[in-house]
Amino acid sequence: LTHGATVHGSQFIDPEKRKDPTSYYHRSGPVGDLFVALLEREEEKRVAVIGLGAGAVASYAQPDLQLTFYEIDPQVEMIARDARFFEYLALPGSRCKVVIGDGRLGIQQAEAGSFDMILLDAFSSGTIPVHLLTKEAVQTYLSKLAPGGFLAFHISNHFLNLTPALSSIASELGLRILEREDRHAFYGKEAAHYAVMLPPTSHPKFLEQHPVWKQISPEQTTQVWTDEYSNLTSLVKW
Repeated sequence: LTHGATVHGSQFIDPEKRKDPTSYYHRSGPVGDLFVALLEREEEKRVAVIGLGAGAVASYAQPDLQLTFYEIDPQVEMIARDARFFEYLALPGSRCKVVIGDGRLGIQQAEAGSFDMILLDAFSSGTIPVHLLTKEAVQTYLSKLAPGGFLAFHISNHFLNLTPALSSIASELGLRILEREDRHAFYGKEAAHYAVMLPPTSHPKFLEQHPVWKQISPEQTTQVWTDEYSNLTSLVKW
């Protein structure tokens, strides 16, 4: 599934590999780590994902793990649900639902403490939805986390380095922030860059102890993005 030069998802045709997440969502990459960290929690897990794409993240769903996707484009859901193209949302045992509409507004309607992880997967194209990446937006996401939950950001991007924007917000709000830049790509897997914001009560041992997840340097900052201010030019990879 592509839009311009951006790949939004793929799936193997081979029936034996249809269940395997591909591209930026491969199990050996950062997303695989995120779900391993979630498995540390014994109770039922609830995950929100802003951005559906082909639905590859749905391959991580299981009976005790529910996924809610927020997708602004109804045509993307139509494609993801069309078995001629993709089958992630229809995998046996998956518990997934899709909410159509702006992700920030949709999350805002959820009850406080609704999610153990919120994954923002809307920043890989050349057009960045800035309103999803402001201090006020992050405060909204935090209010929807269950105790011990965390925020994850998919920040793979050919044109922009989003790390300083995230680091500035984390510093402003007193959050720790880790990142993993996985450059190991092969057939069925793309290089991927993810960051995780951890509230003071969140201590996912797998992420904190795994050497591939690094603390982002406090020096990697820019002026804090708010609903009144943002500056994409300062993040361009020249």
